[in-house]
Amino acid sequence: MTATATAPAPRRSDVRFRPVRIGIIGTGGISRSAHLPAYSDLDTAEIAAICDVSSENLQVAGEKFNVAPENRYSDYRDLLARDDIDAIDICTPNQVRLEPLLAACEAGKHVLVQKPMARSIEEANQMIAAAKTAGVKMGVIYMGRFSPGAALVERLMQSGAIGKVTALREKTGHSGGLRLPETSWRRSFDNVAGSFSLLCAHTADRFRMLAGPGKSICAIGKTLVVPMTGDDNFSATLEFASGNLGTMESCYHMIPSDNILEAYGDRGTIHTSSNSRTYRVQSLDGDSFAWGDHLNGLVPEKRDDGWWYFDIEQVRAAKLREFPNYFAHWVDCVQNDRQPVSTGEEGRASLEIVLAGYQSSAERRFVDLQWQTWS
Repeated sequence: MTATATAPAPRRSDVRFRPVRIGIIGTGGISRSAHLPAYSDLDTAEIAAICDVSSENLQVAGEKFNVAPENRYSDYRDLLARDDIDAIDICTPNQVRLEPLLAACEAGKHVLVQKPMARSIEEANQMIAAAKTAGVKMGVIYMGRFSPGAALVERLMQSGAIGKVTALREKTGHSGGLRLPETSWRRSFDNVAGSFSLLCAHTADRFRMLAGPGKSICAIGKTLVVPMTGDDNFSATLEFASGNLGTMESCYHMIPSDNILEAYGDRGTIHTSSNSRTYRVQSLDGDSFAWGDHLNGLVPEKRDDGWWYFDIEQVRAAKLREFPNYFAHWVDCVQNDRQPVSTGEEGRASLEIVLAGYQSSAERRFVDLQWQTWS
């Protein structure tokens, strides 16, 4: 079956008064570990259909998440032909995201796509244009937008607890590179697969969320341990349009895995670590700072080492975000006609930081950024 339809999909019943019907293209690791479980937990969403070229992945996902055999597809075009599906979630590898997304837009479906959204700015522009032409919503999923840690850092920066913020630093990594199967698409840099693109795509988005548009980037990446053509270690310095600095580091053989995010200001420092489950801040004004007024009543505990520590369960309970995760936010956007926090343009801006980082490393020079703002 080929995607030949040019007219908008038939009008469906009003999605405001029923669960959003989701079709998922790609049922591999990230789909089964994050996307499918999240939709299953939402009363506002229904997993209507799934698709994968791997019959094994399709069967495992279908059985685990109670998707009937007649709702499992090996060809995404057959899934897109269904009029009862409202939105598509694309969880395919980097190199096979463009065509399913363009076809989903043509079929009149709202579309959510994994990060990085594309392999090039040209592909990203095609995606954005297709969604606009079809009049559908497009989101690029950055789960960190709704993580309690990122929300806390954002609130602390906005509160003035560490004064004027001048720099951000994030170090992220895990040992996934040491376990790459011989046939994995992540082994090939032709698929824009390296530690920087796979891990720091999130950092690029988080930095933009916290500090605004980038201006230029200088970077170096190397392949030192993992048998892949992409980088397994990468370091980049990002200059923001504000003049502030951001340091981005990735490692694809880090043991144990960790994600360390820090913000530096002229009155203090914020430090978070996913591995140690630590959220803490050191502030020159800490003893007199009205913590609860800025953090939904959340107040840290000061310890003898001079840091103010936040209890991770209290941070989660403080509900510093409107939604518990990106999936709940995305479903709400479809159901209530809202724009996602990371639109196609936001996804393109974060993608540009990654691609410019690779260009900088290859050419050994600073690279200016061109796609950080839009009207």
